[in-house]
Amino acid sequence: MATFDDFFTQLFLGTGSYLGLIILCVALLVIALMHKYSGVLSFGIGILMSFEYFDNSLGWHGIIAVIVSLFCAFITFDRRKE
Repeated sequence: MATFDDFFTQLFLGTGSYLGLIILCVALLVIALMHKYSGVLSFGIGILMSFEYFDNSLGWHGIIAVIVSLFCAFITFDRRKE
């Protein structure tokens, strides 16, 4: 189990953080586009992940995660009008 934890720590917070950020952004956008109100879920996940990035001194990653989260919330509110 420690190897599994180390893999995700390195993927999202270590040397593979850019790849992890791309995977996170794609996953959040797919979740936001799947159902009408699922952007609320992806907004919360993105905000919590951005807090984790900020805690580990990855400021640009955190800013990108916040922007993608806000975009997911915008998608939700825009699709709600339909």
